Amino acid sequence: MKKLLGLALIFTFSLLGCDKNDIEEDINNNEKENVDYYVKYHYYGNGGLHFCYFNITFLNSVTSNSNSAENTIVYKYPEFQTRHIEDEIICGPFKKNDKVAIKMTNESSVVNRLLEIYISKDNSPFALRKSTTSNKLEYTIDY
Repeated sequence: MKKLLGLALIFTFSLLGCDKNDIEEDINNNEKENVDYYVKYHYYGNGGLHFCYFNITFLNSVTSNSNSAENTIVYKYPEFQTRHIEDEIICGPFKKNDKVAIKMTNESSVVNRLLEIYISKDNSPFALRKSTTSNKLEYTIDY
């Protein structure tokens, strides 16, 4: 009987010490930590009246030991001959506070450029988070 009474008291105190909001907050915090983010890099280069060429380097993922994995796409002559180049790449998954980046290097005859970073949180539609007409763009996932 004493054991039963002791268990009843422990159970009662554990219920009194924790309310529903605390439990829901713990669940929400755990869910926020497990959110996956995907990145869509959009880039555009225009050579005006000339063919343009460049390299696109982007962060593809962050590995389990927090090292970044970069990839490079090379648009060069003579394999690629056009006045404008436009494409997009989807990468991930990433976590909150990961830094993502895209840059345009080895440019030849690029008159206009546009770099954009879009973010998708848990399969939501991609939303534009940052853009530039410069040759480098970085963004830290913050939502």
